[in-house]
Amino acid sequence: MKLGTRAGEIVALLKPLVRKRDSSLLRVLDLEGVYKPLLPEELGNILPNLKYLGLRWTLLERLPKSVARLSHLETLDLKYTDISNLPKSILEAENLRHLHMTNVDLDDSVRPLLDLKKLFSNIQTIWGLVINNDGSPMLEVLGKLTSLIKLALTCKVQGEWASIQPILNLEMLKSLRLKLGGSSSNKMGDMSRLNSLSNLYLEGVLHMESLLESHIPPNLKVLTLSMLNLKEDPMGVLGKLKCLTTLRLFADSYCGQILSVSEGTFPSLCVLKLWNLKELTTWTIQGNAMPCLADLEIKDCEELKTIKGLCKIKTLEIITLVRVLDELERSVRKKKLNVPIIAKPEEQSDEEDMQSDEEDTQSDEEDVQSDEEDTNEEKDQDGYSEEDDDDIKDDNDC
Repeated sequence: MKLGTRAGEIVALLKPLVRKRDSSLLRVLDLEGVYKPLLPEELGNILPNLKYLGLRWTLLERLPKSVARLSHLETLDLKYTDISNLPKSILEAENLRHLHMTNVDLDDSVRPLLDLKKLFSNIQTIWGLVINNDGSPMLEVLGKLTSLIKLALTCKVQGEWASIQPILNLEMLKSLRLKLGGSSSNKMGDMSRLNSLSNLYLEGVLHMESLLESHIPPNLKVLTLSMLNLKEDPMGVLGKLKCLTTLRLFADSYCGQILSVSEGTFPSLCVLKLWNLKELTTWTIQGNAMPCLADLEIKDCEELKTIKGLCKIKTLEIITLVRVLDELERSVRKKKLNVPIIAKPEEQSDEEDMQSDEEDTQSDEEDVQSDEEDTNEEKDQDGYSEEDDDDIKDDNDC
């Protein structure tokens, strides 16, 4: 369905299916952006072979109970809805692979099912989960999900790293978005065993001086840090990540005044974003560092005055400066780097900032890519034409 489709049109779409019971070929139902669509209570009965149910941005408050009867359901997308709990039988669905939510606590749904071996038996993606207390049964469940590939988790308990220790043993995990919401005084846990992890977004106040090599998975390609309040320059540790292509240091990830990039470090880095590093005044780049850097963005680094060694990087394709000192902008332009320099003015609206933040967090850019590819394969196998495909919104556009 197209974004903005009225709820009444959904009823018009589904009524013939209900009346004729002729729905066995329907595999994908994507209602993204439809405001509170009127889903029939018998939805799970009239769409027995449904594999993909997309309800993102619908603001629905509940699911029809019959959804639990969708035995073939592989992807359930509930992001940006008001659904706060799921039917217990959904969690037992053997074919469920991808579950997308927004800040949902599953404790009440999971607790009665802890002894079941089928619980989340084939799950690969859990996105938008919240842990609110130390005794959460989901902590026990997560440690057993050996097939889990993508996880987005907000942890609001004291001593978060001790609580989420089971997660650090998930060797198949490729993408992890971890937000620490409690007032933790613990140091980061050892993440060096997560050899398959390629994308890490870490947000939360950690009272620690420096970043250690054991804190960072060795094969990361995309790393985003926010609110860590690191006191010591993290570039020495991060520069050793040979596979790292994208690094984003967001608000208060580093609270020091000097960043120093040593010679020969960051061999694969292509994209670097420095946002809201309020104390940063000087950035030094030594020879042969960041030999692949193409995209540099500096935003709201209000005290940064100079970048020493920037002219040594010959691969730059674009530099974006947003609300920085005039002194810094003049300094960069004087280097005559022969690349576009985009300087955005101070009066940029808050709405534009929010949109930019959302675009650059990447949580919605990659969290459903694999299951969307699976869905496309299913559509091809089931005889969908290109015209049919145009009517199903690509999940990666979200």
